[in-house]
Formats: sequence, structure tokens, C-alpha cells
Amino acid sequence: MHPPNGPSVAIEVTRGARPMLVLRRSIGQEDFEERFELAPGGILRARRDVQAAVNVLRRSLRLTLEQPADWEGVERGLRELYTVGTATLHQLFGEDGLPRFINTLHDLLPELNSAAGGLPEIQLIADTDTVLPIELLPALMTAEERRPIRDYPTLQESASRFLGFSANVRRHIRGGRVTHPPLAQIKGSWVNVFPNAAGLSVSVFQNATLGSVSIEVGSLQSYGVPHVVVLGPWPGPEETTSDPDGIIAKILCENPARPGEFWPHVLHFACHCRASDDPTEIALLLQGDQPTSGVDVRLVELEARSGVLRIRRPTGEASAPRLPLVFLNACSSGASEPLTGASLPAFFLRRGYVGFIGTETAVPDEVAAEISSKFYDNFLGGRSLGQSMWLSKWSLLRRYRNPLGLLYTTYADGDIYVEHALERNLDHDG
Repeated sequence: MHPPNGPSVAIEVTRGARPMLVLRRSIGQEDFEERFELAPGGILRARRDVQAAVNVLRRSLRLTLEQPADWEGVERGLRELYTVGTATLHQLFGEDGLPRFINTLHDLLPELNSAAGGLPEIQLIADTDTVLPIELLPALMTAEERRPIRDYPTLQESASRFLGFSANVRRHIRGGRVTHPPLAQIKGSWVNVFPNAAGLSVSVFQNATLGSVSIEVGSLQSYGVPHVVVLGPWPGPEETTSDPDGIIAKILCENPARPGEFWPHVLHFACHCRASDDPTEIALLLQGDQPTSGVDVRLVELEARSGVLRIRRPTGEASAPRLPLVFLNACSSGASEPLTGASLPAFFLRRGYVGFIGTETAVPDEVAAEISSKFYDNFLGGRSLGQSMWLSKWSLLRRYRNPLGLLYTTYADGDIYVEHALERNLDHDG
């Protein structure tokens, strides 16, 4: 299950008296476009209903990764997500619009659920408050009867109905900056890369109260220098007082070692994240090994400090640092406040970070550590960013009967690579 990148379509959610969903793909010399009217209030309802179904799925598994989930729990959870997701699709598109949407999607991406044409990409373009959780919607084979999950083939069949398992879904927030890493030639093709000749540099921010943090950090450190250079984790064990200013400076890359280059390539957060309907309360909850080393970094503090940096920046200054990819491996890190759309991904993408990987809701610690480990294994082994995240989801499903990889969302170009892949055999769980 290591497909090459395949064709892509764009799905755009537009505003107006009646919101629309626009499906586009360039085929040869022609551009295809199909428009679908969405039900009023349907997007907000879809977000809330799917969130509730995801919580049922998460609770139904009741497992650690030492033992696979029982078939009954997996069936109960995925059945709820499938039922709610199917009802959500009917509410969004109506009885006439839904078959047309599904058929059009299949016509444009016949490679869905087939490795022959490569891994398809779906780019979702929306405002922060109109993002549809399309990864969690069963937009494939909804007309066919879903067989109960009793073994791995029926689990694979059921999971493949969801777009998050059948395609590389890339979200793009309208108005966000599109930042590309430099180009390099790999195997005869020019692609965007992280220049990692001296190692992939990863700044790690932690909450040491999470049981899986030591596993997550240890996994990154296990690659060793010069393959991976781990900076941190912060707050560190030597810190006995909170240092929000120092942590914020590191997150905003205020003092890069080499302006104009990636330093670091990735900001990796293994921590708690506080989601809230109050935008001023959205925060990253960091904690070192000492009880007094806790740091709450609020979104409004990041926005304020970032604004000051822009004002201070003189005209004609030297090239700005290439801002890193953000992997926020924390509960609900990708969630947005319903009214204003305030969110952590929106902040990082507006400022020009390469991309953002986060979660839609709470994720068990063991799952977060496993997804992280598999992602870096594949990415450092030469897979693209999009393939690496997709493969981590399927690895979790195969090894542990666990479909919670669906909760991970990506706001980043799926065709980013490391310039120098590791030659040693990494565990791709093929």
C-alpha cells in the first residue's frame, strides 16, 4: 500500500445567500466544474453531528495499542459514524443533489479505492468557519449495503467508504498564505523539499503529564544525528519556572539560526490543547517534568506577538526564515471556534508556515504516539507528506483495528519530501 501520488480535484465551499459546494478538476486542456447547492445551516450542523459521532467511535474502542480492538467495538463505532455521516450528506445535498455529487466525484476520481492510478488528492478550500469534515464523511458506496465488521476484510471495506481513508485530503483556508519549500530534483522530478543534508530539524514542545510523550519524543530521538536533530523538548526538565515569552519566541521562530533557511523544519507538539467557543481561551497546554514548569500559550498571545513582529520588521530586511511545518499532535488541535472561525491552523497558515497537521477531536495518547511514529518513518524514508500521513492511518487500522487515524487533518501540500531520504530500512508496515 505505497501508491504514488495520483490525480486531484478541488472542492470549494462558497458563501452567499445559499452556500455552494463547487467541484473542479482540470482534465487535459479542459477545466470541469460542477456546482451543488448546500442546505442553509447545513455546514454547522454537519460539523456538530459528525463530532458527536466521532466521540461515539472513540469511546467504543476501549483499547490500548497493546491489543487490537474487539470487532464489536469497532463495528459499533464505525456504524455510528457511517449512519450519522450518511444522514449529514443527505441534509447537505438533498435527495437529488447527493447522488449527483457522489457520481461526479467518482467520475472525476475513478482511482478512488484503487491503487492502480495512485493515491488521489482532494483539496478542500473553505473559510475557517465553513470547513466541512469531508475526511469523516462516507461519500463512497453509500448506496450499497454496508456489511457488518467481523474481520479485517470487512473492516477495510467499511473504512474505505470514508474519504479520509481513500484519498489524501488537503485542506486550504481561504486567504491563508501558500508557502512552498525550495525545489530539488529527486529521481528525475522536481519536487518541493525540506533541505535536510544536516538532518531534519524538529523542535519539540511537550506536556510531560501525558504518558505517551516519552515514547513520542524517544521515537524522534531514536533516528539519531545526523538524520534527525531534536531541539528541546520544551519546557525542559531544568526549567522550574514558566517561561511563556521564551516558548512563544520559539514557536514564532523569532531568532532563527540561519535566516532564509529552514530552522527548524518541523514544530512538533506532543501536548494538550484547549479548544473553546471563546477564542481568547484557545490554548496550547505545555508542561515540563517539574510541577512549576507549566506554560499555557494562548492563541491570542501568539497573534499579539506575531503582530508586533510584523510592525517591527524593517522594509527591505534580509530574507525572512522559511517557517516550518506544524505537527500539533494534541486533542482538538485542528478544531475551530464556530462563530468566528478562530483556530490554531488558521493562525499558522495566515502567517506563512509551510503547513499544519492536527486533530479534529480528542485522540488517545497511544494513538497519537503511533501516528507520529509511522508518519516520520514514512516521511524520512522518502514518501511524500500526503502519502506519509495516509500510510500512518492505514498502519493503525491494520495493526490494531483502530480507525481513529480519520481524526487527523492536513493543511499542507501533500507533495513535500525530504531532500535526502534515509537509506536504512524503516518500518513502513507494508
